[in-house]
Amino acid sequence: MAAAPKLKPEVTQGDELAAWGIFDQWRLYGANRRLAFTFKQRFLLWLASVGYRAYERIVADTLVWEIDDPHGVLGHLRRASANYIFAIWHNRLLGAVSYFERFHTRAQYGCRIAPLVSESFDGELIARSIRDCNGENVRGSSSHNAVAGLKHAVEELGKGLNLCVTGDGPKGPRYEFKPGAVMAAKLSGKPIVPLVWSCSRTLQIRKSWDQFMVPLRNARMKLYMGEPVFIAQDASTRDVAQARRTLESKLQEMTSRADADTRIVRQLPAPRKNERLKRRKEVAVAQDKRM
Repeated sequence: MAAAPKLKPEVTQGDELAAWGIFDQWRLYGANRRLAFTFKQRFLLWLASVGYRAYERIVADTLVWEIDDPHGVLGHLRRASANYIFAIWHNRLLGAVSYFERFHTRAQYGCRIAPLVSESFDGELIARSIRDCNGENVRGSSSHNAVAGLKHAVEELGKGLNLCVTGDGPKGPRYEFKPGAVMAAKLSGKPIVPLVWSCSRTLQIRKSWDQFMVPLRNARMKLYMGEPVFIAQDASTRDVAQARRTLESKLQEMTSRADADTRIVRQLPAPRKNERLKRRKEVAVAQDKRM
């Protein structure tokens, strides 16, 4: 006697509403539910999300990109034959996220790329904006829940996620590479790809610790992809430290090339003449000390 076919359970309207409620809760707050947001913070989260989505459609979609990828990293990314840890400086995070969101997350179904975002409220501003664009993020940083963030990153890398890490984030010092990305590469076996970009027209937030840069509408962008760096899973502490110094040196070298092709059209707030002269003097003194 043939077995009776199994009937699929009916999905009621209440179940559907509950599922949408769970999704909306994740979109608003992600997995970081321990934060009790005030009314002011919720307003700032909404404002950051609206601003980021407007920037993506009004500005980022008009950027003209040129790719310098001598090692074929993007080819493997499009074919989903490998996944990477992309290392970039904090002041160039917006341009990198905009590129990946436009040409991979939005255009390439199933391509998973997510930045590592701090669990602080400042990090939630970024994470909420990315989630509202149907993107992913991994939470954790060197200053907030570092161990759990590293564990989550390694798990997701094993599932095919491409991770975007700010080498000097979340609070600097500027252009000093931290060991978090190296440890993630060591534990996951995935290579680190140094990444920077240059821009023909950019805005610079002068008072921020990293002098954050915001590409402007119709700017010409050039994305530089470095050689993938593998970290052996049995690497010693000395090997990890050496890899960190190598990546820092490589990123600084690539940044010097990118800065030569980058034109800052405006600084916010605009520097006074005396401030600019004082800063040039400090840079000259620092260079003399290194020599």
